[in-house]
Amino acid sequence: MGSELIRANLYDKLRDAQKDEVEKLLQESPAGRPKPERLTRKEAEKAATAAPAAADGASSVAGCGAAAAAAPAAAEEPEQIDSYEFAEPKDIIPELKKDFWDGLAAAKWSERKAALTTLKELAAYPRLANGDYADVNRELKKIITKDSNINVVAEAINCTANIAKGLRKDYKGPAMSLCSVLLEKFKDKAAVVTRAAAEALDMMSLYSFTLPDVADDIAAALAHQNPKVKESTGTWLANCTKRETKANVLKLLPGVIPAAVKCTDEGAPAIRDAAFSFLVQAALKAGSLGALDKGLAKMDDSKRKKLEEMVQEAAKARRPGAAAAAAGGAPAAAPAPVRASSNRSLRTPASGGPSPVTSPRQSSSGPARPAVGRSTSVRSSGSRPPAGAKSKAAPAAGSAGGADDTTDEASLSGGLLNAVEAKIKLAEMFGEDLVAALGDPQWKTRLEAMDTVVAKAQEADAAEYGAVLTQCMAHLPGFDDKNFQVLHDSDSDESTEVPRY
Repeated sequence: MGSELIRANLYDKLRDAQKDEVEKLLQESPAGRPKPERLTRKEAEKAATAAPAAADGASSVAGCGAAAAAAPAAAEEPEQIDSYEFAEPKDIIPELKKDFWDGLAAAKWSERKAALTTLKELAAYPRLANGDYADVNRELKKIITKDSNINVVAEAINCTANIAKGLRKDYKGPAMSLCSVLLEKFKDKAAVVTRAAAEALDMMSLYSFTLPDVADDIAAALAHQNPKVKESTGTWLANCTKRETKANVLKLLPGVIPAAVKCTDEGAPAIRDAAFSFLVQAALKAGSLGALDKGLAKMDDSKRKKLEEMVQEAAKARRPGAAAAAAGGAPAAAPAPVRASSNRSLRTPASGGPSPVTSPRQSSSGPARPAVGRSTSVRSSGSRPPAGAKSKAAPAAGSAGGADDTTDEASLSGGLLNAVEAKIKLAEMFGEDLVAALGDPQWKTRLEAMDTVVAKAQEADAAEYGAVLTQCMAHLPGFDDKNFQVLHDSDSDESTEVPRY
């Protein structure tokens, strides 16, 4: 049914909290008409034969749902639901009371705008009944052309847009008479006015009139003295031409096409670009550039060649395989990392490339600190070998150093030590007394113990437990130690062992 019809019929009967819930559900609902998730056997066979054979992974997916996904229509934009088809016609003229007409004639601009807002809200109903809109149209045209307040003018233009959408073809006459007025408003300096004029013209060209109906007004706007009118008219034409039929585009040859050709000679680049954009869309809709030869007679050879190139590029972009080819040339998304097979194994990318050493686990003894960002190879097993054990590991591909050096697996195993394991490792290397001193509440005791650790780390044979020692320092004394001297010694120990690691 469409969100507009639901708002028009139900909102007056709902409380504010209910309106918020309904609005949230409407925003979450998928756009366009609902499509069946499954197809019948005949529909599935038809969709499968029409689907492009270039989809490599389509054969691996089974079921009717896969056939529906493979259909070419899936790549197209979803068809929007038109609430006009489901709504009952509503006559809003009787609802315009005396207060409305008095508000339009008020001296204060705020009162005039409030009256127009009332009309805009009434005209927002999806389907309006045809009635006597002569007085309304006369007042709206008067305000658009003569009112001095830009907010009032913009609101009046918005009213015409809503009425055109609600009345459709029944609003053709008034819409044609307003076309020249709205095109003239493109020269306004206020963006709120020009934006409202463009939206209103879009609504009128979509629902009320065709471009040939207002060809004289369009040709006059393309020949306007104000460059903003020329540019905005060309941009609007390019968008409207996409919706027009081939027959209607060919009817623009006598007046509109020659006027657009003259705009290609303008000095302002924006005007030339808008004119070329319209001519490209007209050529695509007409079937070829040759169909517009009668209107392009006064275009010089250089601009004609440029226009031909633009038409060829636009035609290639519209081909069915163009989007797939563009998507195929785009770089593939990065693969997701593979989950670790063990709680102690290091993570590696799915591509098998190098992986930085992960930080130690979080514990109550101290926060984790990231280890050195050097690429290393990963053990195939999650078990930790005993301290001191060494084995050669394959050099990591694309490592920072790029050398074919070996890595100590016992050192790698320290990258995921917890607090208890860190104390055990430190006791094996320095003894229980030093471990107790590192955790002593007195900073002087911790400082003396750190001096011992730093001295030990500077020895030549310390390379075998370098990374393990660095990870142990994250727990004892911890990188969040309150004493700066202890923390300095801890950093000194890390900087000493990092090159060895």
